[in-house]
This record gives sequence, C-alpha cells and structure tokens, in this order.
Amino acid sequence: MSENTTNNPCWSGGGISLRKLIQTILRWWWLIIATTVVSALAVFLFVTTKPVQYEAKAVLVNCSNISISRATIASITNEETLLHRLYDVLNPMPEGINDYETLTKRLSVEIPRARSVKSARKVANFTLTATAYTASDASRMVNTWAKLVIAEIRERQHADAKQDNTTLQTQFTQTRVNLTKAEDALVAARIQHDALSSKLAAFKQKKADYLAQQQQITGLLQEVASLHEQFSSRQGGKAASDDNLAVLTLFLQAAGSQPATSMQIASLRALFSGDSLDNRTRLLENMQENLQGRLKAIGNNVTSLDARILSLQETLQKAQAAQKKLNRSKQTALTDYENMAWQLEKLKLERQLFTVYITVAKPAEAQLSPLDRRRSFNTVLAGIVGLMAGIGIAFVIDWWQSGVDLK
Repeated sequence: MSENTTNNPCWSGGGISLRKLIQTILRWWWLIIATTVVSALAVFLFVTTKPVQYEAKAVLVNCSNISISRATIASITNEETLLHRLYDVLNPMPEGINDYETLTKRLSVEIPRARSVKSARKVANFTLTATAYTASDASRMVNTWAKLVIAEIRERQHADAKQDNTTLQTQFTQTRVNLTKAEDALVAARIQHDALSSKLAAFKQKKADYLAQQQQITGLLQEVASLHEQFSSRQGGKAASDDNLAVLTLFLQAAGSQPATSMQIASLRALFSGDSLDNRTRLLENMQENLQGRLKAIGNNVTSLDARILSLQETLQKAQAAQKKLNRSKQTALTDYENMAWQLEKLKLERQLFTVYITVAKPAEAQLSPLDRRRSFNTVLAGIVGLMAGIGIAFVIDWWQSGVDLK
C-alpha cells in the first residue's frame, strides 16, 4: 500500500470515513457554492428570458345519440391533410411558427379515458389545445383547428349516415320482397289446403252415400229372400194380385234412382204377361242376383274410396304442416320487415332532430393568462442539482489529488 493511502484514511480499507467527507466538503466549499449558484442562476436567467407562452383550449362535444370512436377522433385531429389545411388558413401566421413541423408541435388533443368497456367505443367530448407566444394567436389557432375538425367529423358522419341509410333501404326492400313471397306462398298453401279439404269431404260424402246404398240393398235382399221363400213354399200355381204388388214394390225399390236395364224391363213385362208364380219367382231370383252384383260393386267402390281417402288425408296432413311452416316464415318475414321499417324511421328521425352531430361547447377565449413558467421551482431544482454536482466534483478532485487507485 502506498504512502498516500496510509496518510489518507478517507480512502483506506475500501471505504470513506465521515470525518474525511466533512473535511473534503469544507475544503471545497467555495467550489460547491459556486456550482450551486451558477446552476441556479443559469436556469433562472433561461426561464426569465424565455418568451411567455399562452395555452388555449377548445372543448368539443358529440351528440349523445351519435357514436364516434376514440380512434376516429385521434385519426381526424392528427390527419396530415387537415393540419396542412390549418397551416394554410392561419393568416397571419402566429409568431414563432415558420413551418408545418413547428405548428404540429404546438397542437395536442386530449381524449378522456373510457370508464367502461362499453363506453370505450363512444366519446362524448374531447379537448383541443394550442400554445403560442400571444393569447390571440393561441385562441385563433385552437378555434380554427376546432372548426376544421368539426367540419371533417360532420362530413364523415353524414357520409356514414348516408351509407347506413342506403344499407338499411336495401335491407328493407329485401325484407319487403321476402314478406311478399311468404304471403303469396301462404295464400297458395291455403288454396291448396282448401281444395284438398273439399275433395276429402266429397270423398267422405260419396263413401257415406255408398254405405247408405249398401244398407238399403242389404235390406232389399232380405225382403227379396223372404218373398222368394214364400213363393217357393207354395210350389207353383197362379200368382195373386197381392203377389204381383209385392214383387212390383220390391222391383221399384231395387230400381231406385238406378237407370233401368233391358233385362229389368223384360222382367217387368214378364210380370204382367201371365199369372204363373214361377215367373214371379224367377223375377225375384234375377232381382236378387242384380242386387248382389250392385252390392259387390259398391263394396269395391268403398274399398277404393278408403284408399283414396287415406292417401288424401296424408297429403292434407303434409299440406297442413307446410302451411304452419309457411305461416311461421311469414311471421318471421313480417317481424324483419317491421324491424327494418322501424330502423329506417329511427335513422330518419335522428337525421331530422340531430342535424348538428358535434359542436364546440367551450371555444377558446381571446383573453388568456400566460402559462406559469415555474421560475422558482426550476431555480430551486437547478440549485439542488448544482449542489450535488459541486459535491461530486469536489470528491473527484480530492480523490485525484490523493492518488488512490480504486481498482
């Protein structure tokens, strides 16, 4: 260890003694005070000689029913085209502003923070700020800037509203077309359903008529069989007038509304051509055969009708299901149509009521107080920095003179 190290306890043992610190400060007090005074005086003179600046603010508010996003505001207020336009219309040019870059440094925008995620997309108000060397220049700059920003925002909002109106009108037209199609399809389905219902009712009525004829023919067959049994038990002979009347009555009942055949006419002539009971018996047998044939034909018709009625009922059920589906589609189309009509009316009402979407709530005033230059604060802060710098310089000089190696 060197002699300087031994004689200098301030740097011995890798540490610095408090006694030596105080001695160093007392030895270099004049340097520390000079550094402090010079720093404070330099900042004081700089702040004092610096030109006074004025800050003007303009508060812009947006219509509560018209949304405008933070990104849109930031984009418009800092748009180069708009700021170049501001630079061009400022006549005379504010003092100290000689180019476009200087102008942009004097402008700032303040957008309030969103209180919630829902309100993050919508901004109610924001503030434009401009600084200049005179109050009139500051207020003129910010008010002119506000007018340009408002004009640009209004133009975009009008364009958006027009686009929204075009889009809604297209959607409204489509919903009206959809509703017309749904109504036409429902009317066609109802007509088809009514036609099927009428056809089914006709088939059922026809079946009922066939069943009534079956019942009537069955009854006639029983009467014919009873009369035939009476004639057979008499074993021939002559027919009485009552026999002829009974046969004629059954014959007429069997004919009913059916057209008379040649065989029936021949049988009827045979009834009055003689008085043989055997002729009446054969007439009854022919009548019985004819009734049984008609009964069989009616049974076949009823069977065929049952199949057609069953098929028609299935078709009618499908038609009813399709009609219900079409009815739901019509209700959906009607709801969409009414919703689009309401949105169009709402947009039209908003455009009528809120013709001014954004405006200046508080323009900048011409009479402004100058910005506080904080001369005292800056001077004290500079003095503190100078004091610390002076102490640091004093210790560096003392260390250098001591010749101690700090490796």
